[in-house]
Amino acid sequence: MGVQSFDFINDALRAGNRFNIKALEKVRAHIDSVAAGKFTKLDKTAQKYCACILTYVVKNKKALEKGETALTPTLAQAMFTQSIRGAYADIEAFAKMLDMQPSTASTQASSSLRTLAALGVVQWDDDRRVIKSVNYDHPLIALTVDQLK
Repeated sequence: MGVQSFDFINDALRAGNRFNIKALEKVRAHIDSVAAGKFTKLDKTAQKYCACILTYVVKNKKALEKGETALTPTLAQAMFTQSIRGAYADIEAFAKMLDMQPSTASTQASSSLRTLAALGVVQWDDDRRVIKSVNYDHPLIALTVDQLK
């Protein structure tokens, strides 16, 4: 899956911003999913939030590559909670099934994006707080494409 080192677990780009246990659980769930050839433990590890983000990047590949849309933590939070979704009418139906408190959405967005970055699915631009690229050849993208068929 492209993980060459698990040093990302102790990664801290800013004080108090460490890779958390929720993200570590997601890493394990993603490794298990790739090994099984399908998403596993969607509810037990909150992997459904990463799956939601992956669905978004697959369905919006052209717009993301052209820079017509950007995947930010705010967009991810809007996918996860009804109360801040209004400004994002283009969010897919899968995302609309999720609804949690905004503070939980913030935590899930952060841990999900950091997980996907740690696994090499996405590259994160910390200064701009945006996903700057997606590795569409990653096994998790392949699983997402298979799930959407």
